[in-house]
Amino acid sequence: MARLPAVLEVLSRLDGRSVWSMETVARALREAGYLPPSQSGWGAEHVRPPHAAVMLIALMGTDAPSASAEVAARYWPLRSLAIPHHLPDPLSAILRLPFGPALAGLLEAFPTIVHETRGARWELTISRPFPVAELRIREGTGIRLVAQWCSTPDAGAVIIDGAHRGQCVNKITQTTVTEETFSSLSALTNSLEAGE
Repeated sequence: MARLPAVLEVLSRLDGRSVWSMETVARALREAGYLPPSQSGWGAEHVRPPHAAVMLIALMGTDAPSASAEVAARYWPLRSLAIPHHLPDPLSAILRLPFGPALAGLLEAFPTIVHETRGARWELTISRPFPVAELRIREGTGIRLVAQWCSTPDAGAVIIDGAHRGQCVNKITQTTVTEETFSSLSALTNSLEAGE
């Protein structure tokens, strides 16, 4: 498994923000208990799929590193909504989990899932400020929604109940990552070589 500095470097390249910003996000998540205590350099903690998943959620869910822990707390427990599709194992079982564990499971099983889905292209989208996440798979010219997570079964209630006083409910920001992000993070978190 890779150490945290290597993961932060890859996230920086994928996200476009500086490594310093990634370190600030990691520090906020560590202080909130989402990442294990760590040291610099060779003393840095090895990153497992749940750690990479919470980092990805924080990066997709906010542009403010100081809000990372709050975003992780809002998005990690999102409930899976049933999407009636036949999906190969282990994908179908993973997508029934809450959002955070599902994202960690996707990162851990990514090589197997890619093989089972025959190289289909992935898109994970997080909407904010209202906590909704969706996973789509592109196959040929078609796109299909294969998973959706939200805080309540009624998607309309997410917007109404989640709105803060004075907040515009018509302005929704979406952040999308593709299979390139999954592939990169999966390779780092599943590597057998320590310190890669």
